Parts: sequence; C-alpha cells; structure tokens
Amino acid sequence: QVEDDCQLTSVDEIATAAHQIIEKIQEEQDFTSA
Repeated sequence: QVEDDCQLTSVDEIATAAHQIIEKIQEEQDFTSA
C-alpha cells in the first residue's frame, strides 16, 4: 500500500509539473505572437 501511495504521489507531482510547463509554454507563445 505504501508503494501504491508513493506511485500516486509521483504521478500527481508529474502531472502538476507538466501542467505548469504547458502553461508557461502557452504564455510564451502568446507573448511572442503578441
């Protein structure tokens, strides 16, 4: 169970980091196009 919790936490952290990166890229694209 502990390993499962760790995996879920890792996936959640990766998803959060990926979301932040995508938002940063979108902001850079919007800034460049503007």
